Amino acid sequence: MTKTNSSQATPRSLGYSMPAEWMPHRATWLAWPHNRATWPSQLENVREVWLQMIQALALNEQVVLLVNDEQTERDVVLRLKNVGAVMKNTSILKIPTVDVWMRDYGPTFLTRGGKSPLALNDWIFNGWGGKYQSYEDDDRVAKDIAALLQIPVFNHAVVLEGGSIEVNGAGTCLTTEQCLLNENRNPDMSRGEIERFLKDALGVSHIIWLAEGIVGDDTDGHIDDIARFIDPMTGDGLRFAIRGGELAASAALEAFAHGWSGVHARLAASRAREFAGKWRFNRALRALVASPSAVDAAALAARIAPGVLRATIAHAGDCRVAC
Repeated sequence: MTKTNSSQATPRSLGYSMPAEWMPHRATWLAWPHNRATWPSQLENVREVWLQMIQALALNEQVVLLVNDEQTERDVVLRLKNVGAVMKNTSILKIPTVDVWMRDYGPTFLTRGGKSPLALNDWIFNGWGGKYQSYEDDDRVAKDIAALLQIPVFNHAVVLEGGSIEVNGAGTCLTTEQCLLNENRNPDMSRGEIERFLKDALGVSHIIWLAEGIVGDDTDGHIDDIARFIDPMTGDGLRFAIRGGELAASAALEAFAHGWSGVHARLAASRAREFAGKWRFNRALRALVASPSAVDAAALAARIAPGVLRATIAHAGDCRVAC
């Protein structure tokens, strides 16, 4: 069974929530590229990209890099010094990994105010639905990090990858049916049970479901391939970047409608027309203003906005004046 114990305290019950990606944070966690099965001919090029990322990040924040052994550590330190990375902001830990996909198999950090402000969720990582059994060894990475940090850990008997969830830091989570409702993840959990679990584990109150991800995606439709929040969804402003077609468009419209009405919707629809550049998408936004519910609007968008590749809904604060 892949269900959590409802009698146990949850992150939400203890005041924890998953912060949005743009929130202030102490460090970025990375794993050093080494798997030649993933990078058969581009491994050195990929390592150069990692060095550039670390160099840029370490200018303003901590970078924690996982390596497999001492020899790799010595090699990476030399490479970082050669590119001028800020070494005082760079920590290298000998925590072996199979590959670099830290977002999927690593811990999901949680924050709250007051005592013990940092905690983490430790999900089960099963190699993206059992497709890559050798990658399942990376399931232990989150446990190794938790042991090192000595912070509260919520161990969940649920299969989940970090790339399958996206939060805005204001109570909303985006995900896909193709991934989280897939029988290769949690076949014993219903949609309702998964929604309740996400709300408890991430500290959110609203779940937006997209149907499917991009075609041929080995992750079974991870949300981070389709849609990302780029600003909190609040009455003071909304920015929501999407790509991938009508499914993303419908999710954007549902998010847009949640907590918005009347003049807010008209102002945002007007601003969206400046960015979307697609007549059908604009038509969907205009219809949203008169729609009786977010669900109806999202369904309408899915019908009349096919082929939208990218659009941005943005409300830049003029609502305060107009309202």
